[in-house]
Amino acid sequence: MKYRTVKDLAIEYKLKDALDSIRDIWYQLSEGFAAIPESAEKFQSFLEYFQEELPKGWILSMDKHGNIQAYTTFPSKFSQLFIYKSPSGKELVRVLPIVLENHSPVI
Repeated sequence: MKYRTVKDLAIEYKLKDALDSIRDIWYQLSEGFAAIPESAEKFQSFLEYFQEELPKGWILSMDKHGNIQAYTTFPSKFSQLFIYKSPSGKELVRVLPIVLENHSPVI
């Protein structure tokens, strides 16, 4: 198994671009330039629109409270880069292990 540094992963998966996109979405929501729709159909269109703002390979999710999450799966399938941003502006970036069926987490 080839080990890579977090810095290498951040560059390879365009973490800076993903963070900029998440911050832009958060800014639009917090300043009232965009609002989370109440209907499921409009919410899905809303997510698809903002999904285009993220770098290729990133997946966007959001809840009705304005918590924004984005993640990607690395080709090795052993870890995932995860971004969380709350409505208050709190931000969290993590590299998470992926637990495969019948396997222990890779630590």
